[in-house]
Amino acid sequence: EIIIVTGVQTCALPICEILVVVIVMFAAHMVEITLYAWVYLLLDVGDTAMSIGGAVNGSFLDHLYFSAACYTSLGLGDLFPVGTLRLIAGVEALNGLILITWSASFAFLVMQRRWRF
Repeated sequence: EIIIVTGVQTCALPICEILVVVIVMFAAHMVEITLYAWVYLLLDVGDTAMSIGGAVNGSFLDHLYFSAACYTSLGLGDLFPVGTLRLIAGVEALNGLILITWSASFAFLVMQRRWRF
């Protein structure tokens, strides 16, 4: 069933609520990853004691890619932290693990509430 309210379509189906929850969670994770990428970029500029090693040219996209790999605990190894950034990368991996797990639990609770079996 689709409800039209002041020209905007909204969906009354449980799948719409779940889809909104998943999209908002994805956006929140992307914000977290981007914030860590900015921290890496700011600390990496001009400081050889704290840098990202590997095939990196120093662009924001390199730092964003490294941040996404750390946050998801993917750990590809083509980029690696040097110096103090190792600690920040470890904290980001732990933070990502906790927040991704929390997001999965929250999505499960939303599905359980909306889909009664």
